[in-house]
Amino acid sequence: MSPILVPFLVLLVAIIGLVPKLMARFQGLPKALERTTGLLEKQLGQDRAAVVIWRAHPLSEEHIKHLAESRGFRYVGVDARGTRNSLTLRFVADEENRTNE
Repeated sequence: MSPILVPFLVLLVAIIGLVPKLMARFQGLPKALERTTGLLEKQLGQDRAAVVIWRAHPLSEEHIKHLAESRGFRYVGVDARGTRNSLTLRFVADEENRTNE
């Protein structure tokens, strides 16, 4: 491999990993609401749902929990498994509060 190619590939991988976080960091509140609501609605037919906290920025954990509860999910905890060990809010289907099925 060329000596220039290795640093270029390392830089490319770093940029690919950084771009989604920068986009989430600078998204506005309407975009964060739209994105998080869309993610939860995609998971409506499932038993579980998960929201990676940094992807929902600038929403707080309480906002995310409220959105999930309004979609029929119940909060069960936070963990760092999944997407690159990012903090993730975990939810399960709350059959008593399901409104969209």
